Amino acid sequence: MKNLLLLSFLLPLFPTQLKASMGNVVVYYAHFSLKNGTEFDGCLEVFGDGEEAAIDYKGYNRYCSNKGIFDLIKFLQQQLNIEYGISAVDKEGNASVTIYKQLEYVTLHAIDSKLDDPIPSWGFVVSSDVVHVHPRDISKIIFKHAENSKRAWESCELMIGSSGMLDTIRQKKFWNSLSVYLNSAESFVVSFEDTEELPGYNLYNYNPNINVAELKRLVLLKFPGKLGNYHDAFIKKNHLEKVSSWPPRLRWEYDEGLQQRMRAIKQWFWRKGIIINYVFTTDN
Repeated sequence: MKNLLLLSFLLPLFPTQLKASMGNVVVYYAHFSLKNGTEFDGCLEVFGDGEEAAIDYKGYNRYCSNKGIFDLIKFLQQQLNIEYGISAVDKEGNASVTIYKQLEYVTLHAIDSKLDDPIPSWGFVVSSDVVHVHPRDISKIIFKHAENSKRAWESCELMIGSSGMLDTIRQKKFWNSLSVYLNSAESFVVSFEDTEELPGYNLYNYNPNINVAELKRLVLLKFPGKLGNYHDAFIKKNHLEKVSSWPPRLRWEYDEGLQQRMRAIKQWFWRKGIIINYVFTTDN
């Protein structure tokens, strides 16, 4: 079940391959024209160790053309179909390929210079700049360029948040931070002591009225119950046992539900001035 938990949080980041394969990340930029008349510039991230996630010294591979990037999007969609048994995009667009209208790179800084260790560059996308596109929705694509990702993709997620959150990261320094470790995926038990380089979350607090002790209290208040209760209820409702026996559609449903609840938790913390970032190993 631990592997399923990791899958749940990594899916938005790795549309075609899981983090376990490592590999590389290439960002493709293009202009999109949709059949409904919508046009926009955007980019997509591609992970893995295949040719689609590698470019030469000129920033080129066989997908770096108008036809090539359209073929790439079709390939990514087909990979989703294989992984989850989904034949077409659902009503919410969750099974489609994710395009970002604007991908920002940001670095966090602490008020206390002793805490201001170099934090790798984050990738940040304002939620309104996230577009879900199915190949059948596309009228035309004009390829622009491709580049290796500039963000710390090896260690943390691509952040999706509000413009206010982005402005805070750019203009302000955080007061304190906290690492939270997922010691038990099955029951969503968390701790604040790392003994095995476990995945978890880093919290960055921009509220001067909240200290580290209060951060811990808020984590214990929100994390285990909300996520653990959902996990237990889903298992019971669907009479599930081993992860390997889960039908693809149920895996997708579980992941979507878990992500939805985690987004709500992140929003709850942000209202208090606290930013949460999922990390594959925490080392604060």
